[in-house]
Amino acid sequence: MIERDTRHWHNDPTLKQTTMPTLTGHDPEEKRQEILRYFRQTYAIDTALYETLRFEESFYLRADPLRHPLIFYYGHTAAFYVNKLTVARLIDQRITPHFESMFAIGVDEMSWDDLNEAHYDWPTVPEVDHYRQQVKTRVETLIETLPLELPISWGSPWWAVMMAI
Repeated sequence: MIERDTRHWHNDPTLKQTTMPTLTGHDPEEKRQEILRYFRQTYAIDTALYETLRFEESFYLRADPLRHPLIFYYGHTAAFYVNKLTVARLIDQRITPHFESMFAIGVDEMSWDDLNEAHYDWPTVPEVDHYRQQVKTRVETLIETLPLELPISWGSPWWAVMMAI
């Protein structure tokens, strides 16, 4: 068994309670920083959930026969960002197309073959860690550079950013 270092997650100051930013305001740069903080906090919370797993082997267990192993869900959040922001045309390059395909869709109750393990070659936990870090960096860069006009409305590119978060 490969034991993971899970001792640091509970001391992370970014894991404080989060409140979703409103889509209105008067200062776009202040709103940008608020959204960036919110993204970082929610991403850190998602990561911390998986850091509670003591052994890497745990990522490959299926808690329910109708669900994928946990490694799918660990990669899913990051893939969701890339896929959502690609469809919205806010990013023009995928990070790891194979991951964005594999982690895109969970079990569909009408597609029983989703659970066929022969369809999946699950990556290692360090590979998914690396992928998640790449996605985090890409989203942070987008938030820091995407022109922002307030309020954020349905037609704003920021709508997709907020949906992804």
